[in-house]
Amino acid sequence: MLSTVFAMIALVAVTLPLFVSGAAICKWEGKQVVQSSSVSFTVNGNPHTFIQTNMSCVGQTEKDQEAFGCNLKDFARNTTWAKARMNRQAHWNLINGPKNIFELGFRPLGDTCAEYNIPDYCARAMLSELSTVYNGEKRYPSTLAGALVLFGAGAHETAVCGTPEEEEANKEHVFAPKHRGAACWNMVNDWKHLFCSGYNKCTCMENTIDQCHRSPERIQCCRDRFEEFLNSRSGGSLSEVKRFDNQLRRDVTPNRNPSNMPPGKLMF
Repeated sequence: MLSTVFAMIALVAVTLPLFVSGAAICKWEGKQVVQSSSVSFTVNGNPHTFIQTNMSCVGQTEKDQEAFGCNLKDFARNTTWAKARMNRQAHWNLINGPKNIFELGFRPLGDTCAEYNIPDYCARAMLSELSTVYNGEKRYPSTLAGALVLFGAGAHETAVCGTPEEEEANKEHVFAPKHRGAACWNMVNDWKHLFCSGYNKCTCMENTIDQCHRSPERIQCCRDRFEEFLNSRSGGSLSEVKRFDNQLRRDVTPNRNPSNMPPGKLMF
């Protein structure tokens, strides 16, 4: 009897689509319990926000590494997300974390998340764009800077996009060359602005592995948006992008790839 039940469970697991959490802006609440002799209550400390993807770059096949955007470049590290062993998260201004690159190691999942239903390829492409400025030089860690965006994209709900004109101005601000401080809240807000200025065109109708994160159509949409970044004044004006511009253009454009390389594969 038990073997029959287990067989039925296995059949359901195989035949049903795997629904997953999408790319998201997540946070640890930083809650603390305050106690006295008569009462006990919970207060919010300093919640930390970060980007969380659906799939890790660690332990994937070459095909899935490509599909999940793991072969895209972390410009601050001068390597790919796969070679940097990015797990599911990217952190900025983490306590005791690095000061000039994103923290990418394994961490607890977010307590609360605002989902943006795009492929992991898009999520990491946006992080690749941000890594050209979040490098300790153009953007340096500053907790105080987060005070300006406490009610921005780090809130519980998925943030609403502005008008095309507003988002174009926001994008220009993201890549402004001015040296300025940034907290984790600033980083996720900038990631949201990149979503609203183009990557929202790649939203998945069904948030499953095959229909979203491995979907050739959705992934190509992400590649097209990244190509736009390379062609844009923001992207094209950055020396970090210029140095790898020709290589990256071959990598993100399938019909320019060598026949023996999968689309988007970086050759270092």
